[in-house]
Amino acid sequence: MGSFGLILHVQQAWNNVQFDASTDSQASFSTVSDWLNRCLTTHTICHMNLSATPPTRVVHIPESGKPRLLVTNENTPAFLYTTLSHCWGSHMPLRLTTGNIEALQAEIPVEKLSRTFQDALEITKRMGLKHIWIDSLCVLQAPSQIGSPSLHQWPRSTPTRTAI
Repeated sequence: MGSFGLILHVQQAWNNVQFDASTDSQASFSTVSDWLNRCLTTHTICHMNLSATPPTRVVHIPESGKPRLLVTNENTPAFLYTTLSHCWGSHMPLRLTTGNIEALQAEIPVEKLSRTFQDALEITKRMGLKHIWIDSLCVLQAPSQIGSPSLHQWPRSTPTRTAI
């Protein structure tokens, strides 16, 4: 399909979408969930990414209770997850270190997360997903260089760009 055909296809798809006035509404989340489901069931490349190995660590969001850090390994089955990568700016968010990894595996204190992180957890949950990869919570941060992740952590701890 040429670029004109692709644009026409996208325009036709958008013509059939009903948008709600609020992005926080159940109707909006239903629309996004439908898009994700359609993508996963009809796009070959999206479906192929379901077999990708998950990153080393993700935040697990249970139906009830507090989220926690989930450590995966090469035997962990693939699963869908959302991602959030962000610029820290002058605010240092709660981050993964060797000193708190065990505590975060038990529970991530939501009240200590920024509003952006809290919103990302809520959006992930409302989309029907149970996992999110957030760089500062899932990549071990070098204690001597606050804000700089340990470089040896990046290859396996970050999602591959094609899997996002």
